Amino acid sequence: MPQQAITYYEVRGVSPPPELLVAIADALDVSTDILLGRKKVPERSGGAAPATSVQRQKHLKGLDELPPHDQKAVFKIIDALAERRAKSRGA
Repeated sequence: MPQQAITYYEVRGVSPPPELLVAIADALDVSTDILLGRKKVPERSGGAAPATSVQRQKHLKGLDELPPHDQKAVFKIIDALAERRAKSRGA
């Protein structure tokens, strides 16, 4: 969704149409109940609360602005953390 559309909904204080809410929830991998604030985001094991959608989007935008070699380094870190997590679950 373009930033302009997000700004429109934020500034106007109106909700997107239901089919757009479903698409947004799918893109963020959350339920529409969580997206609409009817349910809380479940805490993940490991203690840290998941990043909010806004934080995640800012990080992704920042990642897109990095040079390719820095992006590759970030992906390696993510892969290593995911691998460590998978190993700890299997142990």
